[in-house]
Amino acid sequence: MDQVQKVITIILLVLLLVSCQKQRFEDYNEKSFQDFVDKILMAADNQIRPAAMIDLRASGDEEDPTSDTYINGHIEYFINYDYNSLGKDNFLKIINYRYPKNTHIFLIDGDGSISNLVSNILKEQGYQYIYYYTDGYQSLIERTKDQLPIATGNCDC
Repeated sequence: MDQVQKVITIILLVLLLVSCQKQRFEDYNEKSFQDFVDKILMAADNQIRPAAMIDLRASGDEEDPTSDTYINGHIEYFINYDYNSLGKDNFLKIINYRYPKNTHIFLIDGDGSISNLVSNILKEQGYQYIYYYTDGYQSLIERTKDQLPIATGNCDC
């Protein structure tokens, strides 16, 4: 085999290995919420690592306690990145800087629409493990029956 054929063979093998990379893209709903909760609790207990739990809702205002915002109630383990305020480009700068592609990323928002959008964006960016809840924060909290710790106020992370 001459040198060119060896190089081509190596390139093809590398491309094959990269294309076979394991990718997990899971959405959860009211029927499968318990699986989502179990994965969150495993990540919180460092059984799934590395992990990032992200609440995409608006950060909120302490003056408006009735709104569906992060400050008025969030799952304790979740950090807030207000996707609508940040915009796609700024959001991706933060995510790509802070989290390697093998991070297990958990997403929640108000109704599932932003989580769905962001999960697709992260998939395109090459993130391998993406989990999101399709029915939104309030729906998940109502179903979990106090399985997840809820916090209020700004994140001190």
